[in-house]
Amino acid sequence: MSHPGLALMDRYRCPSTFLNITSQDVAASDSGFFRFGSNAICYGRSAAGYRRSRVSPTLYDVSADVRIDQSKVYLPFNPTEVINNFQCERYGVRESWIWKVAKSTYYRVRPSLPRSIREEIQKFHLRGWRALAFPEWPVDLTIENLSEELLLLALQASGVDRIPFIWFWPEGCAGCVIMTHDVETAGGRDACGDLMDIDDSYGIK
Repeated sequence: MSHPGLALMDRYRCPSTFLNITSQDVAASDSGFFRFGSNAICYGRSAAGYRRSRVSPTLYDVSADVRIDQSKVYLPFNPTEVINNFQCERYGVRESWIWKVAKSTYYRVRPSLPRSIREEIQKFHLRGWRALAFPEWPVDLTIENLSEELLLLALQASGVDRIPFIWFWPEGCAGCVIMTHDVETAGGRDACGDLMDIDDSYGIK
């Protein structure tokens, strides 16, 4: 099992001595959805309460089962496992065979479909996404909310008011924009160099 504080150390690049976090044994637990506070829905194993196979308003909140003792945070779940599950989209919801066949067929014929048809298919696929409780659309802050809550607990346990960490962006920037380009044919692949030159001319690296 991954160390409970590993995901936080990877995120904040702070000294491990400030993240004195441990989790109860969850090896025998089943995976499912639960809540950590009001702003974080988690999927994984937990040694407290119960877990649901789907997101619902009655998810068990494990934050009440967290305890701090002798400068250490004791969690009923492994946050590294939960964060990895989110990043790898392991939510426990299995696709039906019909959906798998439809998706496979779409990607086979996609290069030959007119753009207007592709856009209509994408709109159909995205219908109802705004109503999803998890992950939130278009932006989900599960990892951010969970990490911040855990960092606050680590501060409380260690008795300090600040933890040194490496800032997320260089030179004090608050964020960045990532531009991607779909490449579907050999022609698109061969034009990548020219496209990168165009991006570069607008300051996009």
